[in-house]
Amino acid sequence: MNTIPATKELYTFEGKIDMKDENGEQIEASDLTLQQFLHKGAIIKNSERILALVTYTGVQSKLILNLGSYHFKMSRLEKKLNYVLVFNVLVMFLLATVLTLCNHSFNKAYFNEYTYIFESNEANPVTARELTFKVFFSFYLILNSYVPLDLVLCLEIAKMLYTPFM
Repeated sequence: MNTIPATKELYTFEGKIDMKDENGEQIEASDLTLQQFLHKGAIIKNSERILALVTYTGVQSKLILNLGSYHFKMSRLEKKLNYVLVFNVLVMFLLATVLTLCNHSFNKAYFNEYTYIFESNEANPVTARELTFKVFFSFYLILNSYVPLDLVLCLEIAKMLYTPFM
């Protein structure tokens, strides 16, 4: 069987099928047109039996080739909530950075003078820079509780529950 390459055009199909017997001798040859073509998802009714040959599969099927980009529907509340959450995350990173810089200046000023405050010892020496790196993630974890991520989950559950009643 020979067909044209898969295209997006729904109303174009051309092909030729050559039927051969077991010895390889040609029995019958016929042209294929759009009348013999069924798109993916087509339903055949009132037929006792059919003989089918799959030509385009997967991403080559005309249905998949014609899919456009899907736009997710979002309510105004969800859009505003996303902006608020992004703002909260940015503020959280900004605060963690500012607090880390303050901690770094404290570490630089008092690291050698007050050694009992810091976790450095002779067996495991730690520098002020390493402590500052650890402190950033500590501040991140502390400030993470200010971002209301559970609010998004609660809204999704509420939408799931009230949707059947609309």
